[in-house]
Amino acid sequence: MDEDQLGHILFGRRLRLRVLLWVLGADQPFFLTEAAQGIGYSASGVSAELERLVELGMLARHDPLPGERRVYYSRTDTPLWNIIEAARIALLPHADPHQRTITDAR
Repeated sequence: MDEDQLGHILFGRRLRLRVLLWVLGADQPFFLTEAAQGIGYSASGVSAELERLVELGMLARHDPLPGERRVYYSRTDTPLWNIIEAARIALLPHADPHQRTITDAR
């Protein structure tokens, strides 16, 4: 099973897991265009997913600085990210779910 199949079946939309996995790998704040380019999808679709993550408390939204237009997002420390990490591990080739833990896979 690939991330699009798992995303559709488990999360209701293929794009959702793609965005979640990309954000999981983002080590610093990012803006919408970076995320959209990172997963190869339109900014409008990714924007809706990022706002959903803000609502869930998985992302913090940082308003633009005066004179700038970019809205930045950063990952929060919510335990909800453990769910996405578990999905990432499940997608690893040859992953043995009994042998791997979330911290082992990083």
